[in-house]
Amino acid sequence: MPTVGLKEILEFSKQKAIFNLLESGVDADFFSPMLNRLNTQVAQGGNIDDVISDLKKFITGTEEIPGALNRYVTQVMDDTLRQFSAAYTEAITDGLGMEFYKYVGTKIKFTRPFCVNYMNEYFHREEVEMLGNGKDPFTGGSLEGMGLTAGRIEGTNEINIFINRGGWNCRHAFAPLTPRFVPKSVLKRAVEKGYWKPSKTEKEKFL
Repeated sequence: MPTVGLKEILEFSKQKAIFNLLESGVDADFFSPMLNRLNTQVAQGGNIDDVISDLKKFITGTEEIPGALNRYVTQVMDDTLRQFSAAYTEAITDGLGMEFYKYVGTKIKFTRPFCVNYMNEYFHREEVEMLGNGKDPFTGGSLEGMGLTAGRIEGTNEINIFINRGGWNCRHAFAPLTPRFVPKSVLKRAVEKGYWKPSKTEKEKFL
């Protein structure tokens, strides 16, 4: 059942969705490009029918290409919904004391290098936090140096990486797992690094 904290996450996400639709990015992603097209048409002496036709295509799109308004609203709502889901999951995970994750999702045409590189990998929480700080948890190398920061949300860190994940419009998630569903090699790696201190029962069952 949702606790008071989880209900607050839901309410905050609702407000964030409204803010993002009405304020954040709407000028840069929608109004400014529309104004630029209008200015271009006027400067080139386009007649009123051409101007209206061009703006209509830009705003509502065609059968082949979705319009700017559709793309803007879809991206904002998709990001907000997925970030809310990630925040809700992380709050539950933290409350249950779960420490392991699998990076899950599907690969599409525009999947970012970060997601391609880590998809279906298993992590301890501290390894995910390293990703948030821009470090590869397996080699210690810089994500930027590895070419894995395209689309990364500015300000991503060890705390919000569970929500920001691969960046804007990311379709992947850090799915929490109990040790029962984590490969033994990953569990041993976490023990060797000092990240996980299994109980006697966990040692007997999983290691």
